Amino acid sequence: ITERKKTEQELQISKEIYQSLFYQNPSAVFSLNMEGHITSANHILALKAECSEEALLQMHYSAFVHPQDLIIIHQYFTEAKQHITHEFKMRIITAKNNLLYVTMISMPIIVGNKIIGVFCIANDITKEKNAAGLLNKTLADRQRILDFSLDMICEFDCEGKFIQVSKACNEILGYQPEELIGKRSIDLVIEEDTPATLEMVKNISSGGISTSNFENRYRRKDGHIVNLLWSARWDAKDATAIKAHEQALGLSEQRYRYLFNNNPMPLFIFDFLTFDIIKVNDAAVKKYGYSQQEFLRLNLIDIRPAEDINLLKETLKDENSQIQVNEKIWRHLKKNGELMYMQITGNLIDYKG
Repeated sequence: ITERKKTEQELQISKEIYQSLFYQNPSAVFSLNMEGHITSANHILALKAECSEEALLQMHYSAFVHPQDLIIIHQYFTEAKQHITHEFKMRIITAKNNLLYVTMISMPIIVGNKIIGVFCIANDITKEKNAAGLLNKTLADRQRILDFSLDMICEFDCEGKFIQVSKACNEILGYQPEELIGKRSIDLVIEEDTPATLEMVKNISSGGISTSNFENRYRRKDGHIVNLLWSARWDAKDATAIKAHEQALGLSEQRYRYLFNNNPMPLFIFDFLTFDIIKVNDAAVKKYGYSQQEFLRLNLIDIRPAEDINLLKETLKDENSQIQVNEKIWRHLKKNGELMYMQITGNLIDYKG
């Protein structure tokens, strides 16, 4: 009875962990049955899909997929039912006919060594996508201005090297724009004008001033000297967008960390070359009986029976062969030596570079 009670408690804890991960997740989380109908969804999906949670249930996933994405999404759904996890970008049409861009993770739901559905996690990237589109348009407009200007418009880095030049440089200096990129502009200034040019650059960069009537002489590609009249200013880049991007990356990392740590299934991250375990979640700690600290001192070989080690090494001998991990039932050992039969799903990731 005591053992049964303990098992029931473990099942209840596992259920609560799963529900917490599912319903408290800041991402849109939902599950599909083998036919592709939504069987459960958190309130974030309902919010993003502009549809009630009740209406979502039993709807087919294709009802929200952009028509041009249907073929590839159907392929990912089919492959998820074959033990293949995917991370991809797609477009969603909401119930109110609004367009959303999302990143999606699809993975199989396995119960009793049998796939019974597909688990999905979606993050809305519409704002980032629209911002990127606006930025690209702005850059394209800027490039058109550069290309059609009769004046030579240049941008230099803090070392005075060309990083962007308009096409007019060919008429004025005899160089194609790509020939100047990376060159120090001061190297084109004739020797007599170098001190005054360096002084002008120093004044602009240190004091934030601008000039509109600075004259100096450059040597053209053909060796001839040309007189130039410069308008120049020092531009201190606004770091707001960079900071926002860093914060977005941090939030994304927090979401995936939460998903990893609170996943009801035991999860490992290990070094593909050394087999050293470098991260485990709480479910793995409960399942195997090791503490977090003990786990991080272990190697994959330490949780395998001795007679299975050669097979493990052969399976993980290179990146191409690792897919075989998903095709077998593997034997694992708990801390107390108890043998477990585990169905493993594994994928290669770039972990911290």
